Amino acid sequence: MFRDAVGGLGGAEWDRLAGDRFYSSRGWLEFCASLDGHTGGAVCVEDAGRRAAVPVSAVTRQAHTRYRWDALLRDLGTSEVPAGVLVGPARGYQTHILSAAQPHTGLVERLLDRLRRLPEHAAAAGLLGDAPPQRPPVMAMFLSTAEAEALRAAGVRRQPVLLGADAWFTLPDGGWEGWLDSLSAKRRSMVRRDLRRFDEAGCTVRHAPLEDVVDVAAELQARTDERYGRRAPAEAIADSFRRQAAAAGGAARAALCCRDGRIIGYCAYLLRGRTLFLRSAGFDYTRLNGVAEYFTTVYYSPIRAAVRAGARHVHAGIAAEDAKALRGADLHPLWLLDLTPGSRGTDRDEPILARNAEVSARVAALSPAVERAWTPQARSAEQFGLARSLPSTRR
Repeated sequence: MFRDAVGGLGGAEWDRLAGDRFYSSRGWLEFCASLDGHTGGAVCVEDAGRRAAVPVSAVTRQAHTRYRWDALLRDLGTSEVPAGVLVGPARGYQTHILSAAQPHTGLVERLLDRLRRLPEHAAAAGLLGDAPPQRPPVMAMFLSTAEAEALRAAGVRRQPVLLGADAWFTLPDGGWEGWLDSLSAKRRSMVRRDLRRFDEAGCTVRHAPLEDVVDVAAELQARTDERYGRRAPAEAIADSFRRQAAAAGGAARAALCCRDGRIIGYCAYLLRGRTLFLRSAGFDYTRLNGVAEYFTTVYYSPIRAAVRAGARHVHAGIAAEDAKALRGADLHPLWLLDLTPGSRGTDRDEPILARNAEVSARVAALSPAVERAWTPQARSAEQFGLARSLPSTRR
C-alpha cells in the first residue's frame, strides 16, 4: 500500500490505468509523495477480471489550505483530526477511481474495504506520527460527482461535502475558429476584442519548456502570491516548479507574456493525451496595461496550444469561475467524502446538506454566466443537497 507512490503496482501498468488523468499519473504521484508530511502509496483491487486503483497518502501535516480537511469540516460535526489518510493525489484537485473500464459496484466495494483498513496499517508503520490519533480519518477529496456516487453506492453512508467548482473547456471540431464559433456572439466578440487590444499594445505570447524558464516563472509567481497575501520565497517556488516539470516527463510548458523584450507574465500548463491541464500563472502587475494580458496568457494561448496538439479538453481547475464561464467553460462540482471506518449517516448529515446548498448558491450567484455553466452540472447531484440552490427551487 505504501511501498512506493503507486503501491508497488508497477509504473507502466499504473499509467495505463491513469490514462489521460495526469494528476493520477506515476510521475505526478511521485512529486506528491515528496511533499513534507506525506507518504505516498496506492490501493489496487481486482474482481471478475477487472482492476481498480486509487492513490493515497498517509498525512501527518498538510501545508496546503485547500487540503486541510480538519479546517473544512470543523463546523460539520465530522473529523477535526489533521493526521490521517488522504484518498487521491495530494495536489491537483482531481481524484479518480482508476480502471480500464467503468468499475462495477463489487469492485468499488472491495476498494472501499481496503481503503478503510489503511489507518491501521499506516499507524502501525509509524506513518501517522509518533502519537497517531485514536481514530485516524480516511478522507477522499476532490471527487467528481460520479466517483462520489460510486463510493456511496458501495456503502459510504456520510453525505459528501461540496468543495467548489471545477472548470473545463471542451474543444469542438474546427480548431480555434471552431472553438470561437461554439461561444455566443457576445462572448466571441469579447474574445476577439481582448486579442485585438493585446496585439495593438505590442504584446506577444511565446511558449517554452517550463524547465527552461523556471526562475522567471517563480519570480512572477512570488510577486502574484504576495499581491494576494501569500508569501513564499521565489527559490522555493522554483524548486517546486523543477520537480513538477520532472514529474511531467518533459510535457510541462509555459506560455510567456512578453512586451518590449521583457517577460511580464506566465502560465504553466501540460498536455497528457487529449487534455491540456492549466497549472499556475503569475504576473508582474506593475507592468500590466490592462490590455487582456491575463486572459490572453492564461486562457486563449493555452486553448490555441491545445487545439494545435489535437486535444479536446482544457482543465482550468478551481477559482476564477466567472472569468472561465464567460469564456465557455463548464463548472463541475468537486466533493470531499468521509470514508473513515465506522462513519454512518446520522443527523449530522443535515448540516452538510445545508452547507452544500449554501456553497452551490454562492457559486451560482457569482454571475449569470456562472449560473448557466454551473446549474446543469449541479442538477445531476441534487441528492447531495444542491437542489436547494438551483434556480428552479429558489424560494
